[in-house]
Amino acid sequence: MRETDHYNYTQKNLLNDPITYQYSTYLGLPFLKNWEKHRLETISRLGNLQSPPKSCYNFSSNLANHGSLADHFEQIMAGLEGRRIDEPEFKKLLRKWVKSFEVHKRIYERYDSYFRPVNKKQFHDFNNYLRYAEIMEYAYRLSKELPYLNVLLKISDTIISCKTELDPHHKSRLAWILSQEIEHVKKLVDNKGIFL
Repeated sequence: MRETDHYNYTQKNLLNDPITYQYSTYLGLPFLKNWEKHRLETISRLGNLQSPPKSCYNFSSNLANHGSLADHFEQIMAGLEGRRIDEPEFKKLLRKWVKSFEVHKRIYERYDSYFRPVNKKQFHDFNNYLRYAEIMEYAYRLSKELPYLNVLLKISDTIISCKTELDPHHKSRLAWILSQEIEHVKKLVDNKGIFL
């Protein structure tokens, strides 16, 4: 089987063995078609689609005092729901999360005030990965800024690579995330005159 005949970024557990994408070979349209096929097959195995739950928080401009990471992500989701995507401090926070995932390829359970992981062995909470993916999807949907879509693709690969560890609720949320991801990529490539 040739490298262009399948999508191979989710074949190993990416939490335990993260990959870098920067040295990936450009494979063109066949790669995109295999990516789409892989995502559709994954969705069909995951079950029903479940859209993200609404944030149970009101947006606070003081996101630095967030308590748990789950609370912090809920605050960010509330900000997106409140359409604060263009506010400079909010955008700065989203960009910090983009950078953090690009560097570490993991979502740690706790971070210090400098945005560094407190314990590098605590990174297996799938609720955090799913909420982070939903945040990146929402940020891209509102802004159309490519760094959010780029990270969404990578975080999706990471979650898919661990799909056997997900409970049915997580699988339904992942299926929805992947369906949105496909829609975003199709619109993007259609606008460039490329049709999958």
